[in-house]
Amino acid sequence: MKNFCMIVFSLMASIPSWAGGVTVHDAQIKSAKHQLNRATGAFMTIHNHGTTDDVLLSVQTPVAKVTEIHNTVIEKGMAKMVLQKNGIVIRAGQIVKLEQGGYHVM
Repeated sequence: MKNFCMIVFSLMASIPSWAGGVTVHDAQIKSAKHQLNRATGAFMTIHNHGTTDDVLLSVQTPVAKVTEIHNTVIEKGMAKMVLQKNGIVIRAGQIVKLEQGGYHVM
């Protein structure tokens, strides 16, 4: 298993980017609703074209001080965001969608 560590995410990220057989498509950032709470989510589709599994370990952007990979889970009827400390595995030949209600970048 190989690891890819960073995808530099910007507002211009609609062009697929390559990182060892991995493409990122349809990248978008949800606009923050309030000036006081500027936290927002970033969403994208990641496709591993390679023959080995990859792991998305981190995401960086020049427009945020902190960027984390989360997964939304439901516990006792309540949605909860869980930090993905070990990243997200992108299996060989698979597509993973980062979207609201699932994996996403915060």
